[in-house]
Amino acid sequence: MEASSDFSLQECSDVIVKFQNECMLDICQFIHENNLQQIFTEIDDNSVNTKDIIMYAVMQNKTQITTWLYERYGFVVENSKKTPLMIAAQNNNVELVKLFMSQAKSRDAAGMTALMHAVVHDSLDCIKLLKQTEKEIKDNSGWNAMQYADGFRSDEAIAALL
Repeated sequence: MEASSDFSLQECSDVIVKFQNECMLDICQFIHENNLQQIFTEIDDNSVNTKDIIMYAVMQNKTQITTWLYERYGFVVENSKKTPLMIAAQNNNVELVKLFMSQAKSRDAAGMTALMHAVVHDSLDCIKLLKQTEKEIKDNSGWNAMQYADGFRSDEAIAALL
């Protein structure tokens, strides 16, 4: 099934009306703007892995839609083992970090945690949220979050970690 390029917001709304959620219009807008009709239409048929649309929503920093999708479909991990928490932390999205805190201490393919991703991207608010949980974890090279902050010469991240 190919997504139609002239897929209207009304058609999108008709497709997802069964999901009955307070942010339905935002979801329709998001799907329409990003040409994701096919992915979302097929989710209910279990023929598409929901990680595609959830990870895309997290990467685009779409808090409301990500929350709705996560509550409906749950946790996903992309091929690099990067979790939604890691992406939310690097984007300094406090709301999504709080939503995905159950994924704390997860490590990606390089052994990095969400805190390390936050440090690399100077996501100070998220560093403060994650430091108690992940501060002492080391990556595959033996580095912890403080070593990342020092290595990237980020005085603000160092201060946030203290």
